[in-house]
Amino acid sequence: MKPIYPEELKYGQKPKMVVVSCSDSRIPGGIVFSDWKFVPGQYFEIRNARNCYLLSKESFFYAVAHLKVEEVAIVGHNNCGMMKALIKGKDDVPEIQNVIDLIIGKVFGGDLPTDEVDELAKENVHRQIELLLEEPLVKERYESGDLKLKGYYYDFSKGVPELYLINENGKKLNEKVF
Repeated sequence: MKPIYPEELKYGQKPKMVVVSCSDSRIPGGIVFSDWKFVPGQYFEIRNARNCYLLSKESFFYAVAHLKVEEVAIVGHNNCGMMKALIKGKDDVPEIQNVIDLIIGKVFGGDLPTDEVDELAKENVHRQIELLLEEPLVKERYESGDLKLKGYYYDFSKGVPELYLINENGKKLNEKVF
């Protein structure tokens, strides 16, 4: 079924949330937050092979500064290929190696806290929330009460997807959403 665009979406967008998720084909992105129905205009999605806002800063800050989203969702997942690459520490493709170096250096401060893939994926989400709270624009909007930061972990290891809220505004949690 093709989506129907309401009148207000024909002339602009006003999403409530920016979703930074992995480009892994098993991850449904923002649709996970809308009861598995595609609703145009609801989410501003940023997808990359590591669910890392640092690698799509222009899109991320466009959503925060100009679209005035009310919530940031960083979504990690189980069995993540990029987390495996981080643990391995090297890749023959220079562009991938650059990303590995950036994430290990910037997100993890030079040392990975674990060599367990799924735990590293969760820690990646936590560390990005911490970094976001240091970004001046994000910090200003968060402190004024205009922006919430949430970290999620998407787990499909049992064959049925489960979503967990694992971070809210810098506080670690483990609340099953579904």
